[in-house]
Amino acid sequence: MSLVVTTPVLFYILGTLKRRNPWVVGAWISFLLIAALHLFYFNTGARQFGYRFSVDFMPILACLLAMGLQRRVSWLPILLIVYSVAVNFIGVLWYAKLFCDTW
Repeated sequence: MSLVVTTPVLFYILGTLKRRNPWVVGAWISFLLIAALHLFYFNTGARQFGYRFSVDFMPILACLLAMGLQRRVSWLPILLIVYSVAVNFIGVLWYAKLFCDTW
């Protein structure tokens, strides 16, 4: 399952692409280097929910998200965060076989 489905609020990091702040540029370079390493690894992901290898670069994406939102958190990012929490919570229940055992 992709990050787009489990954490769609991360689209707000695209708002940082226009900035030339050294912190933003460094965060993007760090993210791209870590993500590039993941492209060389193969895993079927048969028994997992979400992209578990995103834990490696999620702190960097969280910083980029904070810079992308810029203190103007409207109802849409809040709604996307609530959606992300709900989807991941259902994923935990599914993985623990407490929700929809036939999947």
